[in-house]
Amino acid sequence: MKLKIDDIIIRERIREDVGDISLLKESMSQRGIINPVVIDRNNTLIAGYRRISAARELGWDTIECRVVDAPTDLDKIMLEADENIDRKDFTAGELKKYRDRKEYLAAGTMKRIKLKLAMLLKTIKEWFRRTFIKKQ
Repeated sequence: MKLKIDDIIIRERIREDVGDISLLKESMSQRGIINPVVIDRNNTLIAGYRRISAARELGWDTIECRVVDAPTDLDKIMLEADENIDRKDFTAGELKKYRDRKEYLAAGTMKRIKLKLAMLLKTIKEWFRRTFIKKQ
């Protein structure tokens, strides 16, 4: 459900520093909000403070919200922590895979062919090295 940002009650938060939200703003501007902010039945924010901050800076009046049953303050703090702690960032290898795939998908046809050939050549070199070159 969409809710006016000004109607969301923001009480004391665990997170004090939203950090650099420029990439989040760019993502939200281009693709909208991927994960709705989380509120309780009284419109009190539980999780999504950075998304609300980005939405405000983008000039949005409303934001997509998900209402959860969180009857106690302990429930609320656990939900806020769950969203911010119980997650896993990409590994360095996963980030490289993302960047390579993004570059490939954003490239024109000829560049895609060149990138595919470069990946194939790298694979052949690695196979050759493993197969024919003995460790010294």
